[in-house]
Amino acid sequence: MERLVIIGASYRHATVAALGEYALPKDEVETRLPQIAATIGTPELAYIGTCNRIEFILAGDEATSAETYRSRLAKVLQDTGHTAAESRMLRAWQGDGAAEHLLLVASGLDSARRGEPEIRTQVRAAWLSARRAGTSGPILDRLFADALKTASEVQTFISRQIGVMSLSDGALAQVAAHLDGRHGTVVLLGVSPMTRRCAHVLRDAGHRLVVTSRTMATATTLADEVGAAAMTFDALKRHPGPFDAILAATGGQDVVLTATDVASWAVAQRNLLVIDFGVPANVDPAAADVPGVRLMGMDHLIDEARANTDVEQPEMATAREIVDRHLDRLRGEMALRQAGPAIRDVIAHYQSVAKASIEKELGGAVTDAMDQQRLQQWADLMARRFLHTTLAGVRALATHGEPAAVNVFLRGLTESLPAADSATGADADSTAQSPSPSEPRP
Repeated sequence: MERLVIIGASYRHATVAALGEYALPKDEVETRLPQIAATIGTPELAYIGTCNRIEFILAGDEATSAETYRSRLAKVLQDTGHTAAESRMLRAWQGDGAAEHLLLVASGLDSARRGEPEIRTQVRAAWLSARRAGTSGPILDRLFADALKTASEVQTFISRQIGVMSLSDGALAQVAAHLDGRHGTVVLLGVSPMTRRCAHVLRDAGHRLVVTSRTMATATTLADEVGAAAMTFDALKRHPGPFDAILAATGGQDVVLTATDVASWAVAQRNLLVIDFGVPANVDPAAADVPGVRLMGMDHLIDEARANTDVEQPEMATAREIVDRHLDRLRGEMALRQAGPAIRDVIAHYQSVAKASIEKELGGAVTDAMDQQRLQQWADLMARRFLHTTLAGVRALATHGEPAAVNVFLRGLTESLPAADSATGADADSTAQSPSPSEPRP
């Protein structure tokens, strides 16, 4: 578990603008992951980038601290134009703390609007990106699989018991209030989990939709789902409008709509609501100064979400208990995985000692190949049977104890018996005084 490290920042201690400075462009993630992994010295690396957080998840070397990895990553980011002061906003988690953090993030319990469902889709997408990039190995695969399983259980519970809204729900409420009961025309700028969910809700409410993306092919994928018009960003800029609302979440690094673009669609008697989920911003902040335009960015949405969840709901304690239960199970399974080679070595050692001791007692009387094979199988069986209770204790120790304690205990097991090659020959008299193969020391 100590190999797990997470380095990141979120809305809790950074502005959306600052997060945007560190966000990897969506279309560059799979190219950048192997480069960053090689630079900071880790074989496994994944990246989660959402509207209110960035997280780098890695499986590193136990001898390297989380702070060392944080410093290395900060240097990589500084080399791309960030300052040392900016890099200090990055936080680091290691071991149990890292696993707990990812389970909480995936479950939506660390979100501005606690329990929001979109984050699970974003975490799954981050895992798939790392796998396609070749930077997700056995440790991250196991961690992400358990995080998503935890998230599914937590969010099922929340949806049934609480019905917590997501940031997109908050944005949809703003659109509904803005339109005040009338049907309007809404532009969805970019195809993302946020805009996809909004599109389905708005379609069901009877609004006219325009789905836009950098390419017509991408825009068409969502437009076909919801019966909307599809166009590229360039075509949108040439469209005369007017529009009633724009919801933006492109996943890119650049401003897509300028204040001039937005001004051309603002009609005084209708006004234009622009909600920008982008990190960094997809709409020029100067658009807020255009008459007839109301611009809401992520800082505004996050502040609103946090205000609505300041009162802790009792059901959230149960949701947290679900995370703790999954964390305990994950801790145990990963500890056993780590102790697995040492446990196999102990079994092999006992098997070899048992076989050598039996061969010594029989004095070479067994010469038939079939009988020798049966003797080997019997020795293997006896070693496993006599070790069963002891190894059950080892597994419990691995689950609840420190890896060093497990290693010391397993080393003691192998040292309690002589080596297999000393079971015959010069040390025969001394081994005769040792416990027989059927009576291993605990």
